[in-house]
Amino acid sequence: MGLVIALLVDWVQTENLLYLAALLDVATMATVVLASRGEKSGIRGTSYRQISNRRGFTRMATGMQRVARSHYVLGVVGLVVLTVAVSTQVEFQWKVTAAGVLHRDEHDPTAYFGYYYAGLYLLTGLLQVFLTGRLLQRFGPIAGLTVFPIALLVASVGVLTVAGQRLLLASVTLAKGCDAFKRSLHDPAIQLLYLRLPKAFRRQAIALVTGVSKPLAEAGVAVAIFCFAPLLDTSVLSFLVVLLIVGWLSLLIVKRRQYRG
Repeated sequence: MGLVIALLVDWVQTENLLYLAALLDVATMATVVLASRGEKSGIRGTSYRQISNRRGFTRMATGMQRVARSHYVLGVVGLVVLTVAVSTQVEFQWKVTAAGVLHRDEHDPTAYFGYYYAGLYLLTGLLQVFLTGRLLQRFGPIAGLTVFPIALLVASVGVLTVAGQRLLLASVTLAKGCDAFKRSLHDPAIQLLYLRLPKAFRRQAIALVTGVSKPLAEAGVAVAIFCFAPLLDTSVLSFLVVLLIVGWLSLLIVKRRQYRG
């Protein structure tokens, strides 16, 4: 889809692409509505009553409180929060730089983002097919969790050393391109960490991490960027990213000991 957008932007105006995106959203909602009609009996049956039961919510809340006291789960929470913090800052830096360099013609950023996402997902697919399973099976999830921050660290140091808008755009694009490692290695490795937990705690741990900690981290980083980004330039943001990645890698060392223990 990214490649199609990049190739057709000269014939299809950027504004029309926005209308197309809205049309796809409507089609998605219609598909969900149509699919849900065939599942009404299951939704209104026992499973729905169990979910909506007050005792069930109480047990779930109690379970999440117990899980939140686990050092192992808190380590996973820390990894996810740091991932969100670094990834959000890199994405903001990337988009601001692209907007500053490619602001003359609205077709240029549209084609640029299209080619970027085409390359990103192609690389992600190749990594998942040829690397992810082999690396995780041979070296374990901690190795998969390490690749993404190391790649980001190298790219962020590169951003700090370059001069000129075009070189800066290339550097931040490489940093953002590290998302291929996030999608192909980091996210599957996080899922493997949950397997270490007892089945009784696994669902509560996943709910705590993905349902509470991750969205709160995203909101917190977004507010911080909104408040402080106008006061900071690209080099300062890159320096903050480097500091966060150092803390991220330090936490991975601790996590490696917990996982082996």
